[in-house]
Amino acid sequence: MLGTRLGFAARQITKSGCGPLPGMHFFPQNEIRAQCPDFNKMAMQAILSYRPAIVILAGRWDAFAAGELLIAKPQAARPTLAESIDNFVASLRSTVRALADAGHHVIVVGQVPLPKGNSVDCFERILMTRRDPSECAAASASRAGMELRVGELLRSAVAGKTGVRMVYPFDRLCGDRVCPILTGQSEFAYMDDSHLSASGAKLLSAGIGAAIVSLSRQSEAAAR
Repeated sequence: MLGTRLGFAARQITKSGCGPLPGMHFFPQNEIRAQCPDFNKMAMQAILSYRPAIVILAGRWDAFAAGELLIAKPQAARPTLAESIDNFVASLRSTVRALADAGHHVIVVGQVPLPKGNSVDCFERILMTRRDPSECAAASASRAGMELRVGELLRSAVAGKTGVRMVYPFDRLCGDRVCPILTGQSEFAYMDDSHLSASGAKLLSAGIGAAIVSLSRQSEAAAR
């Protein structure tokens, strides 16, 4: 959609459970997360081999801010939450710096406000009991604290970098009172308990598109 409108092609590099934090090991360990260091290393090598472009970084940042996932350098012991948060900021800062040094611009997508469980399941239960579907929506106030916490960490990681833009999903997905699970066209904004649907992602497209245009203009100005 954005590619068609703005005239660009994109490649997605994603592995479930692996935040874009090269050089870090994830705790608690499981079979999926054990592969994150190698995957992130290969992903970073691939991106750095491309000609300068725009790189978009996104993830479940709340898991790191809240301590559901802890990260540490290889061979390090399981960190405390404070140590893990320091590692998170340092790793993201290092990643952004490496991308910028290679000529890339970076867009960091902030915290996506999470619904109250699986929004599709909730909606189906609400319909069966003939209650108001708005009961499935999370109160904006209940998500604002994590939005602020994650935002502080991300801004700390990218501070001082001119070729970086932040996009804040909270501003696009939440109103003054609630973060609805349905869009204005009555389509699901989420496909489960954490991932946006295509319609939900569309709500972010204006913000991401504006960031892409801004960075593209910056590149054009620098080339003159």
